[in-house]
Amino acid sequence: MDSKTKTTIEGVKELGSELGAWEVRVISLKNEAENLRKLNDIKKKEIESSLALAQQEYDKKRNITKAEEAAILEEKTKLEAQRAEIQGLVMALKKERNEFEREKQKILDTQADTARLREKANYFLRLVKDEATKL
Repeated sequence: MDSKTKTTIEGVKELGSELGAWEVRVISLKNEAENLRKLNDIKKKEIESSLALAQQEYDKKRNITKAEEAAILEEKTKLEAQRAEIQGLVMALKKERNEFEREKQKILDTQADTARLREKANYFLRLVKDEATKL
């Protein structure tokens, strides 16, 4: 065999072994890609599951919040009604107190007038007695 043929055969053998190594590497990469694809699908399912659970929890908390807001609004409405009622009672009490103060003042004025009249009457009686004793 001549040296060219031998070199060619060696080159072909070398290419064959490199080709075999590349085929093994390609198969390895395909397997790795398939494993990564499977892992990616698993992670997608986990993420979707987590998102679904998170959405359920969010909806649950949102519903609880809406119920609490409705209860608070109802309580606020009741408190506003009670406040209006209390304000009405306070106004009535103030009106009643003012009326009582007016009546009290009338009575005090009447008592003062009565005291002055009594004093004048006593004074008049003393004058009459004094005059009667002079006679």
